[in-house]
Amino acid sequence: MESHKKFYRVFRLISLLSSPPAKTISSLASSIDITERSVYRYIDLLEAIGFTIEKDTTKHYFITHSEHNIKEIFTLEEADLIRQIIVSQGNKSPLAEGILRKLYINTEINLGVKHLINAHLSGHINKLSEAIATNTQVILKQYFSLNSETVSDRTVEPIGFTDNYKSLMAYEVDSGKNKYFNIERITQVVLASNPIVFLDQHEFQKPDIFGFAPNSNGEIHEIHLQMTMKAYLLLKEEYPLAFPYIKAVKGDFPYELIATVNNLKPIVRFCNGLKNDVRIVKGVDYPFSDQF
Repeated sequence: MESHKKFYRVFRLISLLSSPPAKTISSLASSIDITERSVYRYIDLLEAIGFTIEKDTTKHYFITHSEHNIKEIFTLEEADLIRQIIVSQGNKSPLAEGILRKLYINTEINLGVKHLINAHLSGHINKLSEAIATNTQVILKQYFSLNSETVSDRTVEPIGFTDNYKSLMAYEVDSGKNKYFNIERITQVVLASNPIVFLDQHEFQKPDIFGFAPNSNGEIHEIHLQMTMKAYLLLKEEYPLAFPYIKAVKGDFPYELIATVNNLKPIVRFCNGLKNDVRIVKGVDYPFSDQF
C-alpha cells in the first residue's frame, strides 16, 4: 500500500508544480501531507526522470514546460504498471482519472469510456487550487445540486478539498454559507476577477465518511454494521473514506463498520439495497424505508 501512496504523491507533486503560481517547499509538503525533506527527494526524482524544475528569486518552485510528456518519461510497460496500480485500488479520486487519461493518450492503453468522461475533473481541481493559492473567487458554472435538483451558476470562495478530492469546501457568496460542492457536478470552473472578501467567514468543516458536513444543530449518529464480503466490497468502492473504519471479524458477516456520521441517508440507502448482506448492530433501525 505504501508504494501506491508514493505513486500518488509523485503525480500530485507534478500537478502542483505544473499549476501556477509557483509554490514553496513548505506549501508543497502541506498539500501532499509529507515532510519538507521528502519534497526535496521527490523533486530530485522528477528531475532524474526528465522534468525541469526551477526556483524563482523568492524560493518558489515550478515545472518548466517543454516538449517532454508522459510518453517520453515512461515506457509503455512502465505506464501500464502505473495504470494497473491505480485501477486496482478502486480509487475514485478525480486526480486519478486525470492520470489515467494522460497514460491512455500517451501509451494507447484502452482504459475504457468511464476514465475519459471523468478526465476533465482534474482540470477543475487545478483551477480551484489556483484560486485557493491566489485568494480569488470562482464561478462554478452549471452546478447541479442534488438537494434542490437545480442547475445554476455559483460564485464561491474556495477554502479547500476533502479527502480524495471528491468535494470542494467553499464559502458561497449568495447564501453566505460554507458548503460542500461535489467536483463531479461542476460543469466548468471560471476564475473570477474578484479577490475573496469574506475570509473571516471561511470555515472548513471536515465531512464524515459519506461526505456530509456537520449539522448546524451538532447532531451526530453512531453506526455499527456487520457485512458480508459482497457488502464490504460495495461499501469500499462507493465510499472509499469508510475503508479505515472497517475491520475483519469472525462469523457469517466477516466485516464490520463502526463510525460516527453526520447524516444517515447514505447508509440507509446502502442497507436498503443489501438487506441480506448487512446486519445492523447500532444506528439504523428496521425497516430502513421508514426512516427516510
